[in-house]
Amino acid sequence: MKKFEYKMVHRDNEKLQKTVGILSGSTFSAKWSDEPADIWFANKLGNEGWELVQVQQLGTSSYFFFKREKQ
Repeated sequence: MKKFEYKMVHRDNEKLQKTVGILSGSTFSAKWSDEPADIWFANKLGNEGWELVQVQQLGTSSYFFFKREKQ
């Protein structure tokens, strides 16, 4: 039987979208980019062997769930 470990990362949607560069402006003057953007924390966890398995949105927040085999 394989054992896994899990991580959850919580992010505010607007802050994350501005940080990765797909949203600029404010609520009434928002400008969206059509270009794909790197999500820095997901890339970092991926390099450490974590796999993104689910994203859940609740209100204005998103929850990113990662798992990897225990070492």
